[in-house]
Amino acid sequence: MSIRERLSRSLSVNNEGPNKTLAAEIVQTADAESINELISLLQDEHTDVVADTLKVLEMVGLKLPALVGPQAEQVFELLNHPSNKIQWRAMCVLSSIAHECPKFLEAHLPKILEVMDNGTVITRDHGVKILLALYPAIATTPGLLLDQIQRAPDNQLGQYAEKWATVITPEDVADLILILENRLKDLHHPSHQKRISRVLKKLHKKRQ
Repeated sequence: MSIRERLSRSLSVNNEGPNKTLAAEIVQTADAESINELISLLQDEHTDVVADTLKVLEMVGLKLPALVGPQAEQVFELLNHPSNKIQWRAMCVLSSIAHECPKFLEAHLPKILEVMDNGTVITRDHGVKILLALYPAIATTPGLLLDQIQRAPDNQLGQYAEKWATVITPEDVADLILILENRLKDLHHPSHQKRISRVLKKLHKKRQ
């Protein structure tokens, strides 16, 4: 069977089972030929095929990012796709391989930020993962992350703050504390308040 024939939707399966199996086999054998075949499917006229292809690439990227990293440009082009689903799937792949292609992603941050602003919650989540992968090596990432924290929906704020707090460098701690303390004043849900309070407690310890 071809790679296309093994994708979930090609098999009329409405779950990720076949995609997971395919990704696991590619990882096990470091199968670059199959990656090339997947990349060719990104131009398929059927959105379901493209979406499944991106899911397989993401799962491979999470386990063996070096195998997918060289294909970052082809994946990136799908951020221009008219389908939101394809856009966020592409962002998922890019976040899985961000450590493999930091210079490429740095050069294309304007487009990534644009898609984050206009896309789904999933798109934004994985955009933040990309920024965190580039942090702190890329000089602009602290300011970009602070902006995301400042503008994050209440539901996402805690997640973003927690992830950054685990890798934050000493010089950025004070700025993050300031924004979180200001955001905390406007949070109404107790669970959101507790989550940010916990992050602030950890950040204050880092300053000691």
